[in-house]
Amino acid sequence: MAQEARLKLRMQKELKLLLVDPPHGASFPTLSSQSNITDLSSIHAQIGLEETFYSKGIFKIKIQIPK
Repeated sequence: MAQEARLKLRMQKELKLLLVDPPHGASFPTLSSQSNITDLSSIHAQIGLEETFYSKGIFKIKIQIPK
């Protein structure tokens, strides 16, 4: 149980870092500084910004994390 709590805290920390310094060409439309980052079961991301490898389109990614 303690390991699960530590993992959840680590995931929340990593998601907050994505908001502050996202990878070039990536966006996370469902994450915001006002959003509740307690539900870590599903994360939506998009890649395809200009001047990236994926610049010809927008690719949506859904990351599901098992409980």
